[in-house]
Amino acid sequence: MDFRDLHVYRKAFSLAMEVYKISKKSSEEEKYSLMDPIRRSSRSTCGNIQKRIESAIIQSTLSGKLIHFMILNPEKFGSSRIL
Repeated sequence: MDFRDLHVYRKAFSLAMEVYKISKKSSEEEKYSLMDPIRRSSRSTCGNIQKRIESAIIQSTLSGKLIHFMILNPEKFGSSRIL
């Protein structure tokens, strides 16, 4: 599954592009004080969707499940602490 095919990702990407279009019309002062954080947050939404989908795909594989189990149970694999 490609995350770009998801409806929620397409909506988030479309919204991020709208934010960029609107922010181009703002003044220079507003662009750096207010628009920069808004632009970053709109980009991070798309990135977070991508990371979560990729993480779910990895965890759905056998090796991904094993690694996840090892991270949650380090004492069973010879480690007394979580890295």
